Amino acid sequence: MKRAAETWKWVRFECRAAVGAQVFISGTFNKWKPSCFHQLRDRHHDGIYRTLLQIKTGTHEYGYLVNGEASAGVEGDSGKIVLDVG
Repeated sequence: MKRAAETWKWVRFECRAAVGAQVFISGTFNKWKPSCFHQLRDRHHDGIYRTLLQIKTGTHEYGYLVNGEASAGVEGDSGKIVLDVG
């Protein structure tokens, strides 16, 4: 039986946080490993942190870490976010 080829897609992530914050993202796409956290950048100094990651198609959970605190990236919301890549 032939296995289906894995498909990867580029996904843009954004998170609002205070200017000067340290913002990271992790999820099921990198097995939640702290050593694999991806840092988001605020290139325009507007409090919107962004990154572009290549992720395997499928359903993933992810979350942001802002200054060491878990956050879903939406004011007043914390925890995991579900993402369907396909």
